[in-house]
Amino acid sequence: MCRISDPSPSCHWLRLTALCFLIFSLSACASTKSVLTGLSFPGHREKEIERNRFPVARGEDVIGRPAIIRLEAGDTLPDIARHFSLGINAISTANPGVDVWVPEAGERVLLPLSFILPDTPRKGIVINLATMRLFQYKEDGTSLLVTTYPVGIGTDERPTPTGQMHVTRKAARPTWHVPASIAEDHRKKGDILPKAVPPGPDNPLGEYALYLSKSGYLIHGTNKPASIGLTATNGCLRLYPENVKLLFEDTPVKTPVLIVNQPYLIGQRNGVLYLESHTRPEASAALESVKLHKK
Repeated sequence: MCRISDPSPSCHWLRLTALCFLIFSLSACASTKSVLTGLSFPGHREKEIERNRFPVARGEDVIGRPAIIRLEAGDTLPDIARHFSLGINAISTANPGVDVWVPEAGERVLLPLSFILPDTPRKGIVINLATMRLFQYKEDGTSLLVTTYPVGIGTDERPTPTGQMHVTRKAARPTWHVPASIAEDHRKKGDILPKAVPPGPDNPLGEYALYLSKSGYLIHGTNKPASIGLTATNGCLRLYPENVKLLFEDTPVKTPVLIVNQPYLIGQRNGVLYLESHTRPEASAALESVKLHKK
């Protein structure tokens, strides 16, 4: 997140994107990449880049800082996204024109690691479907800490519900009891699912699951990490395996969970106002079909 007046090169991309949004809308800003290639970006050392856990100053709404890294041979955007706890949607949008699977070695990539907090009470777990991010709030003495992770959310046909819920129970190495509606959908495609899938590499719940008070909905891991940051689930919320393990260990039963859909966010930090705008999450469904099936 950058100030419009910030002269630093790492903020220039955001000013260009904001300008395109104001004139044409964000989706029409097709020339951003060609402008980027003429800029000189500083790099950031990996150990300096904050990813998940941030203090929240009183009266402020913005956490984290964007960063720039240089790709090495063999890197892919899904690998980079997972390593820095970003969804594939976020890193792809921030780097238009960069090949998802075969980017050039030495290419500079922007890591959009700055977030405006959702406009909600800062308690328990809050998930913003529009940004595909989970925020976990914890009091640390007199200060407030927030831990944030990218999530995969429901599709158009099976959307993730919004509203106030709470964690009713937790399970390590859960068994997936296949819902009848999902089994029927697969049967129509000639894919017969068992009534239950035991723990293991074929289990779509991954290694950890938090069951919500809204029946049938979970926050869980996944055996398809490339789906994080996409509309790819049957309504549940998926996290990277390493992220869900931390969340599982740090979330007691009865923790409140609030799911919202806030595509437009306004916040302030150090007296500066910031605006964040997102396309509807359904727009990433097409992105999912390309990325999950490309060999």
